[in-house]
Parts: sequence; structure tokens; C-alpha cells
Amino acid sequence: MKHTLKEILFGILLVVVIFIALLIEGIIILFSIGDPGGNIKYPTLNGQMLVTALIVLPTTYGFAVRLKTKSMAEAIKRGLIWTCIVTLFFILMGLGDNDLEVYFGRIGIYVLLLCTFSGPILYAKIRKLGKSE
Repeated sequence: MKHTLKEILFGILLVVVIFIALLIEGIIILFSIGDPGGNIKYPTLNGQMLVTALIVLPTTYGFAVRLKTKSMAEAIKRGLIWTCIVTLFFILMGLGDNDLEVYFGRIGIYVLLLCTFSGPILYAKIRKLGKSE
């Protein structure tokens, strides 16, 4: 139970990292191309998700290192937990914006989720960890 709680807390920390990355990217986009119509968020959201995926992969890899992942099974478990937490975050954001298709209607979110899941698995592959816990 304590071990799973630790993984959930790292998943929540991952969501904070993703949220901050999306905010910073949004500010950069706003200052670089402006926001004349007030609708700059939607056309650039896919690109923001793809850039964030590049941040998420090393972040989840680092979390797997920090948590001392011992096996491929544990890496898959962590990847699934973190992916579920990130998915829930974007579902809640989509419901809050009243537009789920903005988030889930583009490829960027799926690349981000794949990178979330892949970080711990990449760590297990590089470290050549065994399959069982």
C-alpha cells in the first residue's frame, strides 16, 4: 500500500510538471506570435503536447531511477499508474473546458501518454531488468 501511494504521488508530481510545461509553452507562444483573436490555444495545443512529450519521457525515466525500479513488471505497473493519472488530468481539463475533443482529438495527447508510459519501461530495458518483481 505504501509503495503504491508513493507511485501515485509521483504521478501527481508528473501532472504538475506537465501542467507547468504547458503553461510555459503557452506563454512563449503567446509572446512570440501574439493572441489577436483570443483563440491561440487550440491550434497550438497539439504542438504543445508534442513538445511536452519530449519533457515527459526523461521525467518519467528519472522518476523510475529515483524510485529504484527493480523489474520490468514494476516498470510496467508504474507506467500504467502514471499514464492513468495523466489521462485523468486531461479528462478533467477537457470537462472543465467543456471540450474533450480539443484534448483527445489530436495526436499530441497520445504521444504524450505513450511517453508517460514508456519512461519507466525504457529504464528497465536499458538496465536489463528481469521480468518479475
